[in-house]
Amino acid sequence: MIDHDNLADYADPFLYDLENADEEPLALRSYFPQVLENLLHYNGFHVEALYGDWEFSPLTAESYMLIFLCSKQTRQEANNE
Repeated sequence: MIDHDNLADYADPFLYDLENADEEPLALRSYFPQVLENLLHYNGFHVEALYGDWEFSPLTAESYMLIFLCSKQTRQEANNE
């Protein structure tokens, strides 16, 4: 069972100490949803849900984020593919 109430806590930027963080260059990549879903699948993850923002809104063409909720595949699931 997925606890959506606590899920956003893991990505809340206010939980990090940004004043004492080291500055490093940001490497940013963009992926199409299907590409990222395939990457997750072939690395042992099952996509449970896909959202367009941290409010758990559906992914649409206007969404500016890809939020994947994943679980690790069991060995049996991985071996059956």
